[in-house]
Amino acid sequence: MGALNKDIILNKEQHKALFAPFTETILVKGVAGSGKTTIAAARAYQLVEGLKNLNPLFPNQNVKIGVFSFNRTLVSYLKGLFDVRSPNIEVTGIHSFIWNNYLKNLCFSIPNDKELAENVEQYLQEVELTPNLSKKNTDFFLNEFKWFKGMMLKSMDDYLKIKRKGREGRLSEKDKEIVWKIYEKLKIWQNEQKKFTYDDFPNIVMKNVKPVFDALIIDEAQDLSKACLTFLSKTVKPESKSIMILADAAQSIYTNGITWKGVGFTVHGSRSIELKQNFRNPLHVYKVAKCIIEKVEDKEDFILNEADCAQKNFHCTEKVAIIHCKDGNEQNKLLLSLLNYKRSKDSGSYVILTKGYRDSRDIQNYLTINNINCLLIEKNKEFSIKPNVYVTTAYSVKGLEFDYVFVLGVNENSYTSKGEDVEICDKNRKLLYTCLTRAKKNAYIFSSENQYSSMLDDIDKDLITVKDYREQSL
Repeated sequence: MGALNKDIILNKEQHKALFAPFTETILVKGVAGSGKTTIAAARAYQLVEGLKNLNPLFPNQNVKIGVFSFNRTLVSYLKGLFDVRSPNIEVTGIHSFIWNNYLKNLCFSIPNDKELAENVEQYLQEVELTPNLSKKNTDFFLNEFKWFKGMMLKSMDDYLKIKRKGREGRLSEKDKEIVWKIYEKLKIWQNEQKKFTYDDFPNIVMKNVKPVFDALIIDEAQDLSKACLTFLSKTVKPESKSIMILADAAQSIYTNGITWKGVGFTVHGSRSIELKQNFRNPLHVYKVAKCIIEKVEDKEDFILNEADCAQKNFHCTEKVAIIHCKDGNEQNKLLLSLLNYKRSKDSGSYVILTKGYRDSRDIQNYLTINNINCLLIEKNKEFSIKPNVYVTTAYSVKGLEFDYVFVLGVNENSYTSKGEDVEICDKNRKLLYTCLTRAKKNAYIFSSENQYSSMLDDIDKDLITVKDYREQSL
């Protein structure tokens, strides 16, 4: 059958999740560090054998399990967890699956962000904007259109009727009518040019979905849109109905506005399992992360319980450090100095997190030139985490864990926590929370001294050490 590439010891709730009924929809809600990703991989093996024994429909033992995640980096990591690749288990991302099975032979292309932005800018000049919409930038409209596709909205009436947390009340009916008209203009351009985004993928193939899996496991499900989850629900054979959804609402960094029932997943209370114990973070790190996430406006389904932090007795002589830098060059120098010092004391795993891929590539080049060999974690390459230095983006680190975490550029322009767009502010808080909860030993936050994100002011001062670039000893 194969085995995992790591040994696991289960607590009561993890055991309950792993051996939950094979022919039901199971929702597993887990705090950061509760072992959701490991359970997802182990569950796949259990399902292969369990369904073979349970179901006479598999005379040739030909059980097919689908393991999905939105994050391509996490997909690569999941693949690395399997010691022997099982022909019964397919680990993939939803967009890759749709492309390979439905779209790769069709004649169309994927527009880049610049193309989309240029078209939206042109359409904005063709309509009379309200005072409210005239204050919005192009990204606002593109994010709104992304949400339309994810929510499978078909008409302006759908948009006007739907209740949306965060932005509800911030756009008038007139605003929404104008936004929808611009969206329709963009759709016409896409159809004429045969250019479709990844957000279009599920909707393009929804009517042609084939049920190919006997069981489905969806990791980091909180980040999948209604369209993605609806598509996935149709890939499971009706005679099985075996679906496991693993999610943490506190790490939902992509706005989707969905409920499980609304996308076809019926989960009764007895089939919902909560993993409350955090096996990863030391208590001092988790308390800092909790200060950030507690300010999120909508905390429905959050699991935040520092009493169940498994490493609460972990002794660390350091606090989480916030390091204020003069500029980007100073940040890189301080990062290099701190890395060299820490690695001289501990040969563990280190990850540097940036907001964008280009920044990650620049940091990798800088460290390499300065004699620190580091691995850039890329979306489509399998990898395992060993004592080393890694570089990736804040968006790509979900589901992973490292001894030490360095979060770069935590400034108001990239991690804003103020303004009327509550969705964006909450998303940034969840993103920083996700970054900090990757740490098994300690975390370091780098920012500009005069432009640091205001969310850092929400952290209890007793939990952190604040330093600036003038201090020689970090």
